[in-house]
Amino acid sequence: MLVLACVLALIYPLTTNVALAVFLGWKLLFSSIVQAATLIGRSKTPDFWLQLISAAMSAIVGFVLLRNPACRDCRKRYVRTTPEASSNHRAITEVRSKFG
Repeated sequence: MLVLACVLALIYPLTTNVALAVFLGWKLLFSSIVQAATLIGRSKTPDFWLQLISAAMSAIVGFVLLRNPACRDCRKRYVRTTPEASSNHRAITEVRSKFG
């Protein structure tokens, strides 16, 4: 099962990146809500402000990941500008043509 997931990630890298961005975004957003909820009424705990800042930063990063996980302009810019991306694209196209 893991091998199949790795092969699919190699064949469809952009879809994999979007799926991971959405998953990590929701995970960070949910964990920041839980962390902030556990801090309610516990202002005497050690490092209260550090934990609160950590929860806020997790929420911000989660929101940024969920805001636009499939940035089409970013993908176009990556494929156009890096030689690694064009060679990877050619290799992926060859693999797709062989298997389907």
